[in-house]
Amino acid sequence: MERRDDLIPKLAEMDRPGAPTLSDAELVRGCLRGSEVAWGQLLGRYQRLIYSIPVRMGLTPDECSDVFQGVCSILLEKLETLRDPKMLSSWIMTTTRREALRVRRVGRREVPLPETEDGEPGDWAQVEVRIEQDLLAVEREHNLRLAWERLDDRCRTILEALFFGPDQDYKRLSKLLDMPIGSIGPTRMRCLAHLRRELQRLGM
Repeated sequence: MERRDDLIPKLAEMDRPGAPTLSDAELVRGCLRGSEVAWGQLLGRYQRLIYSIPVRMGLTPDECSDVFQGVCSILLEKLETLRDPKMLSSWIMTTTRREALRVRRVGRREVPLPETEDGEPGDWAQVEVRIEQDLLAVEREHNLRLAWERLDDRCRTILEALFFGPDQDYKRLSKLLDMPIGSIGPTRMRCLAHLRRELQRLGM
């Protein structure tokens, strides 16, 4: 008996408000099925990451646009050969960096060397080290955002209030979420465990 594929109804719901967030693997499968909605959501999810890399590497806005277009073309061409869609984030990071280096190499004679803190001309070896550090930070921030988006609304509200809010007022949070004060602590731990699992799935 053929296994029922539940991706089709998920794709049909994607452009509706409140629709569940699909995983990278599901979006890739949707793209391979020819879904324009899946392709749009995939690009929307990674657009900021792709643009941030050439920006960190000192490319101009026009060059950043060239990098984005190049990465989209490569992604569309290579999507079917992607072995593990769960590693899409890392694959896009690597592909974008290579494309940015290619674009920068083409116009390298027009790119001034950055100055050191003393105002002296720097060198490209130092630039490469700083770029690598920046890109690692970009990848961490992106994966954290993806993992955060995969939490439900209640988890995000609890964690935002307890870790990023002005105080840790359980009574206020209890009223906001309409849940007993005694349930907030255990729920917080479950939410943190969920966030940790999502980060692990993303390779962190």
